[in-house]
Amino acid sequence: MVGVLAAALLTGCDAAAPGPAEAASPSAPPTPTPTPTAPDARPFPAPSAPAPTPAVVRAGAVELALPADAPTDRTGDGAVEITLDPATGDPATTLTLRSAGTFTLHPDGSATIADDGTAVGGLSAPAGTARFHLLAPDTLEVSADAETATTLGTSGVVSARWGDREGGDSLAVDATAWARHAGQAGVDVVWAELVAADAGVDTATMHDQLVCHALGAPDKDTWNLEPWRPDVGLVQVLAARCNPTG
Repeated sequence: MVGVLAAALLTGCDAAAPGPAEAASPSAPPTPTPTPTAPDARPFPAPSAPAPTPAVVRAGAVELALPADAPTDRTGDGAVEITLDPATGDPATTLTLRSAGTFTLHPDGSATIADDGTAVGGLSAPAGTARFHLLAPDTLEVSADAETATTLGTSGVVSARWGDREGGDSLAVDATAWARHAGQAGVDVVWAELVAADAGVDTATMHDQLVCHALGAPDKDTWNLEPWRPDVGLVQVLAARCNPTG
């Protein structure tokens, strides 16, 4: 009896045991966590510096583009002194017209600005050893090895009055401070204003007398120009101290 009971117990235990088909499946391996990639260590290129914006100076009808670091100082007669310092940039510096007109260079180093053949302004010769060079009809290069200055002017005449002198008509011209010391450029602007105001002024002897005064008596109170004086050429006018008589 004991043997039968033991056999029954053993049989019950065998029925409860899981068979091969019921064995637990092995668990799937864990998904590996991706290793974070290091950020790109290459440096971003530095942003390029913006090109300097050229400065613009205006006098009368003339507008001129200058290097951005060029200091300017407006004078009492409306002219503008421009300082150019090669230490702050390229020793060769350009000045470009932004208004209508072209440059004409003169042997004395000054430059006239003309619009349709009429002088509307000018630049005095740069100081020291600096020189103007014409790069294009509307662009000047200023070459310098030290700080220099030039003055942009567009006004040549303060007043011009007709009167009588030495028994004849005489035009007393009071020129601006800029025109008195701007060389041929100043003469061109004064002449253009005189002719525009009175076409009868436009004679060779009057022009030669004007040039003579600008060269030989720039600081005289008035430049007296007489249409009745003979046309003997500039050399003879200079020899006669601006007052040729024959």
